[in-house]
Amino acid sequence: HFILTPIACGVIYLLVQTKIEILFSIVYFIIPALIVNLLSFLNWNGGKIFTYLGKISYEVYLLHGLWIYLLRGQHIYIGSDYLYIFGIFLLTIISSDLLHRLLNRSQTKL
Repeated sequence: HFILTPIACGVIYLLVQTKIEILFSIVYFIIPALIVNLLSFLNWNGGKIFTYLGKISYEVYLLHGLWIYLLRGQHIYIGSDYLYIFGIFLLTIISSDLLHRLLNRSQTKL
Protein backbone atom coordinates (compact mmCIF):
# COMPACT_ATOMS: atom_id res chain seq x y z
CA HIS A 1 0.00 0.00 0.00
CA PHE A 2 2.73 2.42 0.91
CA ILE A 3 4.73 1.86 -2.28
CA LEU A 4 1.81 1.68 -4.71
CA THR A 5 0.33 5.06 -3.78
CA PRO A 6 3.40 7.21 -4.52
CA ILE A 7 4.12 5.23 -7.70
CA ALA A 8 0.53 5.73 -8.91
CA CYS A 9 0.67 9.44 -8.08
CA GLY A 10 3.96 9.74 -9.97
CA VAL A 11 2.55 7.95 -13.02
CA ILE A 12 -0.52 10.20 -12.94
CA TYR A 13 1.69 13.28 -12.75
CA LEU A 14 3.87 12.16 -15.67
CA LEU A 15 0.88 11.27 -17.84
CA VAL A 16 -0.77 14.63 -17.18
CA GLN A 17 2.47 16.50 -17.89
CA THR A 18 2.72 14.97 -21.35
CA LYS A 19 -0.44 16.87 -22.31
CA ILE A 20 -1.31 14.07 -24.72
CA GLU A 21 -5.05 13.68 -24.47
CA ILE A 22 -5.14 9.96 -25.26
CA LEU A 23 -2.95 9.30 -22.21
CA PHE A 24 -5.50 11.01 -19.96
CA SER A 25 -7.74 7.97 -20.36
CA ILE A 26 -5.09 5.92 -18.55
CA VAL A 27 -5.26 8.39 -15.67
CA TYR A 28 -9.02 7.79 -15.44
CA PHE A 29 -8.28 4.12 -14.80
CA ILE A 30 -5.49 4.72 -12.31
CA ILE A 31 -7.38 7.18 -10.09
CA PRO A 32 -10.23 4.78 -9.12
CA ALA A 33 -7.70 1.99 -8.53
CA LEU A 34 -5.74 4.35 -6.31
CA ILE A 35 -8.88 5.25 -4.35
CA VAL A 36 -9.76 1.57 -3.88
CA ASN A 37 -6.19 0.93 -2.73
CA LEU A 38 -6.38 3.74 -0.18
CA LEU A 39 -9.80 2.62 1.07
CA SER A 40 -8.58 -0.95 1.49
CA PHE A 41 -5.63 0.40 3.48
CA LEU A 42 -8.08 2.13 5.81
CA ASN A 43 -10.12 -1.10 6.09
CA TRP A 44 -13.22 0.82 5.04
CA ASN A 45 -15.51 -1.17 2.80
CA GLY A 46 -18.16 1.49 2.26
CA GLY A 47 -20.78 -0.41 4.13
CA LYS A 48 -24.37 0.55 3.53
CA ILE A 49 -23.71 3.41 1.10
CA PHE A 50 -21.87 1.29 -1.48
CA THR A 51 -24.33 -1.58 -1.03
CA TYR A 52 -27.23 0.79 -1.71
CA LEU A 53 -25.49 2.35 -4.74
CA GLY A 54 -24.70 -1.14 -6.01
CA LYS A 55 -28.37 -2.10 -5.82
CA ILE A 56 -29.51 0.90 -7.86
CA SER A 57 -26.52 1.02 -10.22
CA TYR A 58 -28.45 -0.22 -13.27
CA GLU A 59 -31.14 2.38 -12.74
CA VAL A 60 -28.47 5.07 -12.31
CA TYR A 61 -27.00 3.93 -15.62
CA LEU A 62 -30.42 4.25 -17.28
CA LEU A 63 -31.42 7.63 -15.84
CA HIS A 64 -28.20 9.63 -15.36
CA GLY A 65 -27.87 10.67 -19.00
CA LEU A 66 -31.52 11.66 -19.12
CA TRP A 67 -31.07 14.14 -16.25
CA ILE A 68 -27.89 15.52 -17.81
CA TYR A 69 -29.85 16.18 -21.00
CA LEU A 70 -32.97 17.56 -19.33
CA LEU A 71 -31.33 19.99 -16.91
CA ARG A 72 -29.40 21.75 -19.65
CA GLY A 73 -31.93 21.44 -22.40
CA GLN A 74 -34.22 23.80 -24.25
CA HIS A 75 -36.93 24.05 -21.58
CA ILE A 76 -34.86 23.82 -18.40
CA TYR A 77 -31.39 25.34 -18.30
CA ILE A 78 -29.53 25.53 -15.00
CA GLY A 79 -26.75 28.04 -15.53
CA SER A 80 -24.81 27.49 -12.31
CA ASP A 81 -22.47 24.54 -12.69
CA TYR A 82 -22.72 23.73 -8.99
CA LEU A 83 -26.51 23.66 -9.00
CA TYR A 84 -26.45 21.66 -12.22
CA ILE A 85 -24.18 18.99 -10.75
CA PHE A 86 -26.11 18.90 -7.47
CA GLY A 87 -29.43 18.65 -9.33
CA ILE A 88 -28.18 15.84 -11.54
CA PHE A 89 -26.82 13.93 -8.56
CA LEU A 90 -29.96 14.37 -6.47
CA LEU A 91 -32.45 13.65 -9.24
CA THR A 92 -30.46 10.64 -10.44
CA ILE A 93 -30.38 9.05 -6.99
CA ILE A 94 -34.05 9.76 -6.23
CA SER A 95 -35.38 8.63 -9.62
CA SER A 96 -33.12 5.57 -9.64
CA ASP A 97 -34.36 4.55 -6.21
CA LEU A 98 -37.98 4.96 -7.28
CA LEU A 99 -37.45 3.00 -10.49
CA HIS A 100 -35.61 0.25 -8.59
CA ARG A 101 -38.50 -0.06 -6.12
CA LEU A 102 -41.04 -0.09 -8.94
CA LEU A 103 -39.16 -2.77 -10.89
CA ASN A 104 -38.65 -4.95 -7.81
CA ARG A 105 -42.30 -4.63 -6.81
CA SER A 106 -43.43 -5.78 -10.26
CA GLN A 107 -41.01 -8.73 -10.20
CA THR A 108 -42.31 -10.01 -6.88
CA LYS A 109 -45.90 -10.02 -8.20
CA LEU A 110 -44.95 -12.20 -11.17
